Amino acid sequence: LQYQVFSNPNREPGAAPGSGYFSQSGEDMIIEYILERLQISPSKITYLDLGANHAVYLSNTNYFYQHGARGVLVEANPNLIPELKLQRKGDTILHRCISEESGNIEKFYILNKDGLTSPDLSSVEECMRRDPGLTIEKVIDVETISVNDIFGRYFEKAPTIVNMDIEGKELEILNGLDFKTYRPLVFVIETIPYRTKLQKGEKQNAILEFMKTAGYVEYAFTGINSIFVDAMAFQPD
Repeated sequence: LQYQVFSNPNREPGAAPGSGYFSQSGEDMIIEYILERLQISPSKITYLDLGANHAVYLSNTNYFYQHGARGVLVEANPNLIPELKLQRKGDTILHRCISEESGNIEKFYILNKDGLTSPDLSSVEECMRRDPGLTIEKVIDVETISVNDIFGRYFEKAPTIVNMDIEGKELEILNGLDFKTYRPLVFVIETIPYRTKLQKGEKQNAILEFMKTAGYVEYAFTGINSIFVDAMAFQPD
């Protein structure tokens, strides 16, 4: 039903009203502009989507999939895997929980609202405190996989885009990345905590400082996600 609600005969299924894009706050449009300025065709890129959630609805990678790009989608919520496999047949779909090490088993908390499921119980409890309508529907065991292992197993070189929406574990996962071996061009990282209303001034500065230290520039902030670009991509005038 979501695909029908967000579609009409004049644009691609699932696109936001009035556009051919899919992201919640224009992230895919901004990335397309970055790629255009760097003379990189969207069809030539690869991506890694960590916490992929829905295949089309509010996806930061589906626009590029629709234009020929391919990548890896990682989602720990088993309820979303059939949709991902149906809508993104050209991508590799992994039912795994992102962690610093592969092959372990972690508890994963599935909430009654999209996009908030997480292995981080403290993050889940904070979301429920902020929104009394949220409840834990189920707790499941999910096998873990590290981002470095995903890079090594599924990519010939670092993906062009890494999208991270893993509800409270972003900084922990970033700290474990091997930036010397793998340097994606663009990172899209959720840098605000969950709130039920529009907020300002709550960006997670620790993530910004880490990415700066790793050699990335915050190119844009959409109110939800920060878009970081490898500083080496910028050419002097």
